[in-house]
Amino acid sequence: MATDVTIGVLMSSGPRGVIDACAGVAGVRFVGMDGPDDLAPHIGGLDAIVVSNDFYTPEVARLIFAAPRLRWLQSSSTGYEHLSALGAPKHIAVTEPGSVYSDIVAEHAVALLLALARGVLQMERNRLGHRWDLPEVASTMMSLKDRNLLAIGFGGIGQETAKRVRPFGMTVTAMVRRPPSPEATRLADKFVYREQLHAALAEADAVLLGIPLVADTEKLMGAAEFAAMKPSAFLINMARGPVVDEQALIEALRTGRIAGAGIDVVEKEPLSPDSPLWTMDRIIISPHLSAYGDGHGTRRFGAMIRENVERFVAGRTLLNPIAGYLDKAPPPA
Repeated sequence: MATDVTIGVLMSSGPRGVIDACAGVAGVRFVGMDGPDDLAPHIGGLDAIVVSNDFYTPEVARLIFAAPRLRWLQSSSTGYEHLSALGAPKHIAVTEPGSVYSDIVAEHAVALLLALARGVLQMERNRLGHRWDLPEVASTMMSLKDRNLLAIGFGGIGQETAKRVRPFGMTVTAMVRRPPSPEATRLADKFVYREQLHAALAEADAVLLGIPLVADTEKLMGAAEFAAMKPSAFLINMARGPVVDEQALIEALRTGRIAGAGIDVVEKEPLSPDSPLWTMDRIIISPHLSAYGDGHGTRRFGAMIRENVERFVAGRTLLNPIAGYLDKAPPPA
């Protein structure tokens, strides 16, 4: 069994949560860091590092590629586009949080969908304007029963959302990269692949994005995809902003090409004060906070991190390995 393991914690939320979650794990010393500039003095002595996506900068990646002892990198983010773009040494284990945030993110996705489908946006505007206009609001409302949800990506977020919309009477179509697991097959009525996307969009009443941002998913939803959607359909983005062509989304909302959108992410965060999205009708914007709620996701993440630290110390297989995307050369200096 390995002993005297040193693990660095480089997270934008600060190192305290991880260190507290792992209190009492024998044979481990933690080095907390407040920002990327703090890594260089410690990198030579680290056996592992926990790093958030936004702190995985080119300089951090260069240090990690050159680290003499590093054997494990744990991403604290379910979205790992910076890690995907910059890569990691192929000789180290790379893991991500898995489904620890999936259930609460799915709750947020369903909240956005219900608010759009049941006319909550228009009700709130009428309240602020002191208007009691039943016909106007009623004309925008839709029942979810017998409607179809297209989940683009059917990992944790897609599956947890499917569990929550099926009791409303929705059917679920899932777009996947590979044959689905037995658990997934019980949660979707139909599976499609990328080449069938436009046909699936034409049948969907709501489109849920729950995929990682990698090279082949950037701007996956563009003008052609919005054109394939029903004018009565909604877009729900719980993935990453650049998965959607933001200008195409603005145009689709402006022209009524789609009925509305609920987004937790935008192309560049924070959203510019000049963005047309702020003043558009039929859109709900939340500031990338779907994983928050009474510390639920934080507690589950802490438990997962502790389990992986114990496995690492004991030389056992780690949870939630990231497959693919990462075998790249070090970033240029």
